[in-house]
Amino acid sequence: PVWEKLRLLHIAMRAYDAQVRDLLPSFVESTERDRAQRRLSYLQWAIHETPEGKELKEKWKAERLKQMSTVRQATGLSVSLSRGLRLMLRPAG
Repeated sequence: PVWEKLRLLHIAMRAYDAQVRDLLPSFVESTERDRAQRRLSYLQWAIHETPEGKELKEKWKAERLKQMSTVRQATGLSVSLSRGLRLMLRPAG
């Protein structure tokens, strides 16, 4: 995940540079690239700690559990037993 986050940060900074190049007037010298990079980096590494990030994480977890339960139901019989309980199945006849 670290390499993926770094790759995404570089992509975001390239997009930022392209937008600044198109939008910034020629007489302005500072693009504040370092400030934008710090803010994007902070957001990237701390997004899971924000209320919105926590909400999305819980939503994705619930969706994943729901998807797993539908897959499990589609495969047939599913039984959950405690460790000490034994189950014996006998064929008909």
